[in-house]
Amino acid sequence: MGIGFCYPSDRERDAQSGPLTAPSAGLGRGRTNLMITWTEDQLAECRCNLCGASNDVHIFQRPDGLRVVQCEDCGLVYLNPRPKDELIPELYDKSFFTSRSSIGIGNYFSDKTRIAKISDAKRSLLALKEAGIESFRKMLEVGCGTGEFCHVVHNRGTNVTGIDIAESVIAESRSRYEKIPFHVGTIKDLDPETKYDAVFAREVIEHLTDPDAFFGKTCALLEKNGFLCITTPSFECAERVGFDNWHGFFCSFEHLYFFSSAAISKYASKHGMYVVCTLYGGGNGQKGNQSMTREVIRRMLTWTYLLWPVRNLLWPVRKIRRMMRPMLSQNYQAEEIRHNLLMVLRKCQ
Repeated sequence: MGIGFCYPSDRERDAQSGPLTAPSAGLGRGRTNLMITWTEDQLAECRCNLCGASNDVHIFQRPDGLRVVQCEDCGLVYLNPRPKDELIPELYDKSFFTSRSSIGIGNYFSDKTRIAKISDAKRSLLALKEAGIESFRKMLEVGCGTGEFCHVVHNRGTNVTGIDIAESVIAESRSRYEKIPFHVGTIKDLDPETKYDAVFAREVIEHLTDPDAFFGKTCALLEKNGFLCITTPSFECAERVGFDNWHGFFCSFEHLYFFSSAAISKYASKHGMYVVCTLYGGGNGQKGNQSMTREVIRRMLTWTYLLWPVRNLLWPVRKIRRMMRPMLSQNYQAEEIRHNLLMVLRKCQ
């Protein structure tokens, strides 16, 4: 029973088949027109992962047809129904890391992405330094991808281990950074006797089928006073800009959960941790029409044979912008709610 994809014409033909067929998301240039679709027999009802209640209220329907709900007892936001657990691994084949569509994150294997991820790693570490966390001896990164964060931390003298469920990115990380141990698997596969004073899970928990088990296992792997650093799209940003306008509901349809700082704080308390700091970074989180406007302009220039002359004219400006992008990127801060949430949790003594 495989996952289905369709093109816009297919979506139009299937529009009468019910709410589980995905409509167009308007993904714009640079993204394939493929949209993931689910049938009713591929979905399963679920309870709230945080408090176990089945008292949820529908708050939004994503463009892929899946319902976003919020637990009325604890406030956790998640998909219900959602894809069955056995289908989730199919989302993370090599194409997930090499293309950008309704799921997928672009080309993880390009030099451009590698440079961007190294810059992002340095920004995350700078945020931790400003929060008073400057060094750690032994670190685990869950969902390490192609290993750039591990590489940056390893170069600062830390004993580093990386783990990811995708064989393709682990193979790439091993070839890039031979001195760092990388493993294929999940946090459940790790030796429970091996302890770490720092665990990082950057853009991971929104993908998990059981975040509660993740928090429990992570706490068990931490030394006393060890810390867990999490980044994830911020549901508080969705509340600020409006659900119809939040970027997080219109892309990355592999996401199963949408976390607020309050929800993560409750997970922390449940598993013997407390919050050290809460920061926000990234853009403003608003879904814009910039890509559509850009596509219209590109087509007009193509029709008038001006595309390449204009590109050549703007090439120096684009090169300078690419060079400045890491410096202009939004650093993590505490004052303003933005698209990305960073939280540091510390294990109680």
